[in-house]
Amino acid sequence: MANRKTKIITKQLVVVVPWPHRYLSPNSRVIWQTKYQVSRRARLTSRLLTLERFGCGNKAYPIDDYIEVQFVAHPRDKRKRDEDNIIASMKATLDGIADALGVNDASFHFRELQMAETKRPPEIEVWLTWKEQEK
Repeated sequence: MANRKTKIITKQLVVVVPWPHRYLSPNSRVIWQTKYQVSRRARLTSRLLTLERFGCGNKAYPIDDYIEVQFVAHPRDKRKRDEDNIIASMKATLDGIADALGVNDASFHFRELQMAETKRPPEIEVWLTWKEQEK
């Protein structure tokens, strides 16, 4: 048997998701059933968008369970926004992305949020980067 070196490759995936619903903000005061419905929809939407980009049946196998995540936010206007609330509002979206990749969302490690140009409708780019052993 030949001695084979395992090659490590870097994979990157960009998923563009809708701006999180205001009920998903930690500051929202909404009845739990309503928040649950909105959260469920956000999770399903992000899962489907990720599967569309990554491919059905594919899974991520990150080395050391480490996936770097960066958000690039495209708000609808130029108002100042609280960055930690944006990140917290993305919880259901990240759960859907983790479902589609077949990983635990505890593998996600965050870089600083970037605010980009405004867009209508507003959206957030989720950049995921990880290293895998080539098969």
